[in-house]
Amino acid sequence: MDTRLSSVLFPLLLLFLVFSLVYSTPSTTASSSNTIVISQLPYTITKPGTYVLHSDMYYNGGGNAVTVKANNVVLEGNGHSIEGSGKGVGIYGMNVNGIVVKDVKVMNFSKGLGIDYNSTNNTFYGNVISNNKVGIGLGWCSGNNTIYDNIISGNVLGIRAFLEGGVDGIHNNEIEGNKYGIEVNGFPQVVIEANKILDNEYGIDLRFSSGHIIRNNEFVNDGLLVISSYNNTVENNYVNGKPLVYLEGVSNYTVGYAGQVVLVDCNNILISNFDLSNASVGVELWKTNNTVIKDNIMTGNTNGTILWGNSYRDKIIGNYIADNKDGVNLGLRSYNNSIIGNLIKSNEAGIILQRSGIFGYNEIHGNILLNNKYGVVLGDFSGDNLFYGNNFIDNERQVLINAEQVFPNKWDNGYPVGGNYWSNYHGVDKYSGKYQNETGSDGIGDSIYIIYTGNIDHYPLMNKVPINFTMPETKTMTITSTSPITTTGTTESSTTSSTTQTSMSATTSQASNTYSSSTSASTITTNEQRVSRGTVTVIILLIIIIIGISSIAIRKY
Repeated sequence: MDTRLSSVLFPLLLLFLVFSLVYSTPSTTASSSNTIVISQLPYTITKPGTYVLHSDMYYNGGGNAVTVKANNVVLEGNGHSIEGSGKGVGIYGMNVNGIVVKDVKVMNFSKGLGIDYNSTNNTFYGNVISNNKVGIGLGWCSGNNTIYDNIISGNVLGIRAFLEGGVDGIHNNEIEGNKYGIEVNGFPQVVIEANKILDNEYGIDLRFSSGHIIRNNEFVNDGLLVISSYNNTVENNYVNGKPLVYLEGVSNYTVGYAGQVVLVDCNNILISNFDLSNASVGVELWKTNNTVIKDNIMTGNTNGTILWGNSYRDKIIGNYIADNKDGVNLGLRSYNNSIIGNLIKSNEAGIILQRSGIFGYNEIHGNILLNNKYGVVLGDFSGDNLFYGNNFIDNERQVLINAEQVFPNKWDNGYPVGGNYWSNYHGVDKYSGKYQNETGSDGIGDSIYIIYTGNIDHYPLMNKVPINFTMPETKTMTITSTSPITTTGTTESSTTSSTTQTSMSATTSQASNTYSSSTSASTITTNEQRVSRGTVTVIILLIIIIIGISSIAIRKY
């Protein structure tokens, strides 16, 4: 009887020991001989290997919470956070290669995660980067880095690529609620693909750089801004479910359908009857001439319309421009443009002129500027512009001079045409004539309206100008049009149909899957993965042995 009992208990005891071994085995990370646990900050990594955050940690210093000085390092957060006090850097590497940072929450630093000075082939994925001045910063000749599957929110600059030295990839991230979602400033080339970019002041900001690829991105309540950047490929992106139309080096063209329009080095383009709302910029012209922006609705943008970078002889006519931060912005040597017959209301600034005019005046005529914080803002080196026949009605401040170098502008078109209607003008009209010294009224105030030194309306109007503004009728459904798909300094075009939000999502999803497949092939096999596979193998072998011993014992019994 005892023999029988021992024959049954023996395999049960072995089975108990196996389960005890399995459940008492440390986590795969801790079992790796090359894994080092980070349990306090600041911490400096000087050797290759895998490093794991022990818990959520707070760092109050002004330096780096974690400094990486070695190549081929994996920093695993396991969902833990590194939180700063608004200064310093969360995770920083200089002249490092082959760094992987994953599953870390980094918040409240001057820079959340940054690499500099010839740091290449580094990867950041699965992280949450929030409430920093700069979320992720790539700088100073650091190239061939990859940023994907991160959530980047609430930063001033979400991702900043500055003076890069190679091709970087920014893929499949959710970039939300930053002032600038992605800023690329410097040398080529950055591939920005299949990201969801939403509720940033500016979704993507390209400045002083070229040769970038921006495709298959979904913008919601933001969009693209371009400053002195050329030869970029921008294709298959959507703003609020409508195509982002980017044209470069294109002439004599009518835009078919759009949620945002960006023109670089173009000529004679027609943009009419669109609802270009809730984007970073409704329409942007950079170094673009002889273009007509007519009968559009632009509301809820950071900028309704921008004309920058030597854009001249363009016309902004009959648009409804309301509830933007800036309604119309003319700057950086833009001249000989016309702003005529628009209703510009409830913006922070109705019209801004910055370094605009001087070389040829801009004409602002027949507009209604209503209930803006500032009707017109004049910045540095803005002069010789002509304002007349406009209705300035109940703006908190009709004209703001925001300049150190104040230049004279003309605020009337002489007598008898006159100047502008000002709702806060309290003059009287008893006289007439060029010098307002002749008997009888003429609809022009007898006293001047002083705005600032050198900026005077000599013939302010007593009554509102009869401007018959009609709300534009906009295209509300997708249409088929002949439109440039990839425009990088050529005028090549192909006939396409504007797609719906559903097809856009499918395209973005397909791009995401493609990228995930490509990156999985290059995923590093870590020590913890090898440990996990080894543990499973041992368990299987022990189970086989137990079954064999049990079978022998049963037969003997």
